[in-house]
Amino acid sequence: MEELKEQIRTIVGKNNIIVDPEGLQEYVTENLSYIPQRSPLLAVRPGTVEEIQAILQIANCNSIPITPFSSSTNGHGASIPTVPGITIDLRGLNKIHHVDEVCRNAIIEPGVTFAQLQEKAQEKGLR
Repeated sequence: MEELKEQIRTIVGKNNIIVDPEGLQEYVTENLSYIPQRSPLLAVRPGTVEEIQAILQIANCNSIPITPFSSSTNGHGASIPTVPGITIDLRGLNKIHHVDEVCRNAIIEPGVTFAQLQEKAQEKGLR
């Protein structure tokens, strides 16, 4: 486990890996879900797609499950781990790359919130 933590620290830095129980509490439950609380082994906050790819490669080589986390507000338990593993906090990947007014679609990163997308759409005259 310590080797795993160190490998991930080298990817995202020591401030972007959460291992203490108090810090992991944010990833244990969703405010609207009836799914039982479960804690990941650790949580990690990557800032780039390349960091995510490196984390996934380490997890795959060690057969460690991954749970994505973006906001904890979906209410159906999707970000609560089913078995202890690595939770990847995607909130740092929150860029809106393109909003197409004609086709009414957008290219966004997984950490973009509905409020962010709504604001950007309004700038383009959309709702």
